[in-house]
Amino acid sequence: MKISPPYEITQIPDKTFPINIFHVTEPNWRWVPLHWHEHLEWMIVQKGSFRVQVGTEHQDITVGDIVFVNTRQIHAAFPLEEDTELICIVFNEALIRNIQLDHTESRYIRPLLENRLALPAIFTRDHLLSQHITFYLQQMIIEYEQSTQGSELLIKSYLLACIGWLYRMAEQDRIHVQKSNLHPSYMQPLFQHLSHHFREHISVETAANLCQLTPTYFCYLFKKTTGKTFIDYINMLRIHEAEQLLRSGQWNISEVAYYCGFASLNYFGRVFKQYKQMSPSRWLQHIKE
Repeated sequence: MKISPPYEITQIPDKTFPINIFHVTEPNWRWVPLHWHEHLEWMIVQKGSFRVQVGTEHQDITVGDIVFVNTRQIHAAFPLEEDTELICIVFNEALIRNIQLDHTESRYIRPLLENRLALPAIFTRDHLLSQHITFYLQQMIIEYEQSTQGSELLIKSYLLACIGWLYRMAEQDRIHVQKSNLHPSYMQPLFQHLSHHFREHISVETAANLCQLTPTYFCYLFKKTTGKTFIDYINMLRIHEAEQLLRSGQWNISEVAYYCGFASLNYFGRVFKQYKQMSPSRWLQHIKE
């Protein structure tokens, strides 16, 4: 079975209007693996809760929370419960570029696409201004799925409206944004490495070297950044992939365990039970009931 690489070639049905909307839920993929792509992306939680990562930022999100992913940003989303749905709106920069004479291109669009701004990525539903973006995202989903006369124009207008509100929210959260950027992104090289190699053995010392940190400070900074120890984070990535492979019905438990990087079947069973509160075999029976 072929596993997607960390660089994702996103499916865009109409290259002349480059946008696609994905529903991350049963019976398809339940999670968004660690990856990056050339496009921009909005995520909105429709059901349940997820642990989301954008760059080095990690946060648990729930129904109504929204996430913005800029071009080339590494990101992922992992469900925290069984019944979940995440909608991902992926679009190319061509839909928001403006090469005409007004200044919106130079003032807003180019700084955004060139990652010159410390824009926030995750907004909870209780943020004072997030309701505006949520409204336009929901309208965008409706127009995309109905695809009637004028839908393309409305979708473009909604995309620009979301970016406008993103700038306004960033302005309101200016102090928060400045604080969040006091520490350089030491972890970024490691996350890029793990997006492709999390199935392989990697020691704390090797991970620390990738970040150019001492092992002790690396462990402290990693826990502060992700909320998990390094081993717990690796196991989380492996268990989420193991779940997806087991759901496919094309792999047995032993094959999944060793493919995902676990040294033994017993260790895989113990870690799996920590995340799913039941053994792999019992979990397989549960999802078939």
